[in-house]
Amino acid sequence: MATQAQQQWMTSAQPQLNHQSIPTVASQPYHQPTSVEEVRTLWIGDLQYWVDENYLHTCFSHTGEVISIKIIRNKLTGQPEGYGFVEFVSHAAAERILQTYNGTQMPGTEQTFRLNWASFGIGERRPDAGPEHSIFVGDLAPDVTDYLLQETFRTQYPSVRGAKVVTDPNTGRSKGYGFVKFSD
Repeated sequence: MATQAQQQWMTSAQPQLNHQSIPTVASQPYHQPTSVEEVRTLWIGDLQYWVDENYLHTCFSHTGEVISIKIIRNKLTGQPEGYGFVEFVSHAAAERILQTYNGTQMPGTEQTFRLNWASFGIGERRPDAGPEHSIFVGDLAPDVTDYLLQETFRTQYPSVRGAKVVTDPNTGRSKGYGFVKFSD
């Protein structure tokens, strides 16, 4: 049952879930990946304003492989920025979640999961914060995901650091273009 404070901001669009306490970033040991195979954190985006760590925990907790979840919030208002990070016990666990959930419907909503590899893990710093460059990619098919766009370029260009397909915030559908980020 939601607390009185939670009920004040709940809407009919928000599914009613059993909220449990979940581990936060501060309570977890620091993990600095040294290779792509060690990255175990997924970015999750295009989140509705009411999505919090507890909701995401209910989505993934049945796997038993979630270490921590962090929703990024505006430093001035404290309101969610619409994205966050989910850290898993291993790269393989994160890969399974990415392949299984990305593009599927989120429980109790009309929205689909938007998942991609995090450039770096929760609370981690990039080891070499060198210059990055982005390119525009247009005329994308409606079913192209961030992950597919990233991996398509990564097979030819190992310096790819990430990709983002731009979506309509109301429908969640691709607008047919995106961006690919590269390091020097």
